[in-house]
Amino acid sequence: MDLKGLHKFYEALGNALEEMGIEFSYVNGAGEPQIGDTMRILFPVTEDGHVALTEVLVTEYTEDLDLLMLYTTLVVELNEKAAELPEKLLGWNLTCPLGAYGVYEEEKQLYHKYTMPFDRDGAAEDLANDAVTLLELLFGVFSAQYEEYIAYSEE
Repeated sequence: MDLKGLHKFYEALGNALEEMGIEFSYVNGAGEPQIGDTMRILFPVTEDGHVALTEVLVTEYTEDLDLLMLYTTLVVELNEKAAELPEKLLGWNLTCPLGAYGVYEEEKQLYHKYTMPFDRDGAAEDLANDAVTLLELLFGVFSAQYEEYIAYSEE
């Protein structure tokens, strides 16, 4: 996706998130916009208002194909039960409809990552609609499992 398309994508995604009442911020890279710029979304995962941080970005994969990446931090600081997570992740990843869960050992964080390839010549607005659909699906999954995640949280 060229820079003009990238700008249109983030603009369309931002408009959709605003309509949904979702908080977000746009993080510029070295240029405005550029491949590697990120949209950070605070998406509610429970009715009580608990949120997860999702970062959305577009990156070049091949000459004709780009990737839409959704990266969500589910637990910022893992507790002493974190040693149990590798076995738990096997089950979570087996039943997760999109993407995969993982643990960053050094940062002691639980995350989920999903990557979707897309045709670089496609419409930016269509990609933004796809991103919203993916976010809604993933956060349905996250909401259903939220209690399991926070069992591993230091907070």
